Amino acid sequence: MTFPEAAVLIPLLHAVAMVLFPATMGLSTALCLRSGPSPFSTVAVYEYLTLTRMLDRLWLVAATAWVVYAFMQASAVSVLAVLVAAVVLGMVGAHCWMHATLASELAVSVARIRDAGALTTMADDGILVSERREPDAALALPAATRGATIYLVGAAASLALFLVVAVGLGAASWLARAAHCLLIAGFYVSLGVFFIDLIHDVWPGFTTRARLERASRYYVQIFEQWVNWGVLVAFLTVMIIPIVGYARGWVPVAAIAFPVWIGGCICFATFFNQVLHRGGLVPGRLPLPVWVNEYSAVSPLWAHFFTVIHVVMAVTLGGGLLAVASLIS
Repeated sequence: MTFPEAAVLIPLLHAVAMVLFPATMGLSTALCLRSGPSPFSTVAVYEYLTLTRMLDRLWLVAATAWVVYAFMQASAVSVLAVLVAAVVLGMVGAHCWMHATLASELAVSVARIRDAGALTTMADDGILVSERREPDAALALPAATRGATIYLVGAAASLALFLVVAVGLGAASWLARAAHCLLIAGFYVSLGVFFIDLIHDVWPGFTTRARLERASRYYVQIFEQWVNWGVLVAFLTVMIIPIVGYARGWVPVAAIAFPVWIGGCICFATFFNQVLHRGGLVPGRLPLPVWVNEYSAVSPLWAHFFTVIHVVMAVTLGGGLLAVASLIS
């Protein structure tokens, strides 16, 4: 097997890293709906699919563009480059098929669920309450085939990433090379997730009851009911490896901006809730990741907090991605 040159391998690395994001999100969605989801989950996933349709298309176009750019740089075609490109384009096609099919299948169920009554109500204290969260066997979708497809394509994308790492991209050591490639993958997956968050977030000046309810359904779903193991692995990658890599001299300081920011936000939110809120100094609580949070319909501070931290997170992730990518360019 002939190995592609660095000018081809680098854009292919970006393409593989980009398709890992729809692979992990597609798998999470399929697993969430695989058997008897609750009416709440069904509607939350449907809203997610419809809101992120344009982001999905733009993201997949960008991944395909990396493949095209890679072959434009090639002086000769290699078997490995063709295999990696096939995995990327296969993932693009599989995700487009799954996204469109699931959205159309869910539309009928969602219409019946909404006709049966509200999914989000407001308590006397203004806190949004999520209704009908018990599993409903009647809502089970034939998603097993799609789930298997995403498993296989996700595994193939992971294998392609491993092959790219194994070939080498000019780093001083194998560990540093692996750290760079894994970080690029983690940055892309995390960046895509935060773009989705920003689509669901409620921006100051555009706060309405409907937007707050939709945002609360999304965050209840991903914090309490979604299956997000691939995303959690990506988050751990961009939280831990940059700190270790910076200590070892593998990555620049820009790579640690994201873990520093998210750590600071968690500390601030914990202080806000445990000291200020418990002491009666502020009326509401700030949300924490992977936590059972409160979402208010009368005090949108939680929603605006999400928006601010996600904007900065996206900026720090983008800066870290550019900084690490420059090391292997």
